[in-house]
Amino acid sequence: MACTDKEFMNKFGYKHYTYINQIFGDQAVREIISNLWPNPTWNFDVETVTDDSEFPMLSKHHILRDAAGNKWCSCTRPNEHQDILIDKNDTLCQSYTLLTYFGIDIKRDKIQRQMDMIQLYRSIISNVRFRTVIEREILLNKQNARLWKIYPLTRKHKHVSNRVNTLFSPDALDLTGLTVPQLRVELKARGMDASGLKAKLIETLQTATTRVGRVEDVLNQWEAYGYWYFIGDGT
Repeated sequence: MACTDKEFMNKFGYKHYTYINQIFGDQAVREIISNLWPNPTWNFDVETVTDDSEFPMLSKHHILRDAAGNKWCSCTRPNEHQDILIDKNDTLCQSYTLLTYFGIDIKRDKIQRQMDMIQLYRSIISNVRFRTVIEREILLNKQNARLWKIYPLTRKHKHVSNRVNTLFSPDALDLTGLTVPQLRVELKARGMDASGLKAKLIETLQTATTRVGRVEDVLNQWEAYGYWYFIGDGT
């Protein structure tokens, strides 16, 4: 039986929550981002919703704070970018804070602001240092093998793969930023010829076809149609 538009968009919503909200809202991942791209003005923070707001009580909400402790929030004046009474699925507070952290203006156009989010995420995951640090500090840590869950949750929870090349396709890398040993590792992992100078190694990788990583796959779907999920009733 074919699924309805609502069911189709809800499936996207779960994938987005799994691979975007959950991962890039993880405090350890945000610490990695702040270390790689330090910002003298803003620090990432999370607050628990306890007041009379439209967000569920005791849920976590991503914000920014300046050195004096002043708060930047996507849902309060003068910003008010995020209003789930109007856009019921807009749980993008971690993305709004990333845009502001990186100095990217949040557009009034609700589609364009999401396109800017997508481009920012692509820029982050293409960074060699980000990929290296997240693999070393999070993915290779055995204690994190069941860190991120796959939504929707079931009685027997499935968990996100802790293999960096499953989350992020090698094709998303900024190849010019890789060292020769790193390029050879990427080629050997795909059973390809890893001999030659850097220019040849890059050329070989660029001609390779690989599956799309989980995160890139969600970003592609978000760009193609998923932005509607975060506008209005989500269909």
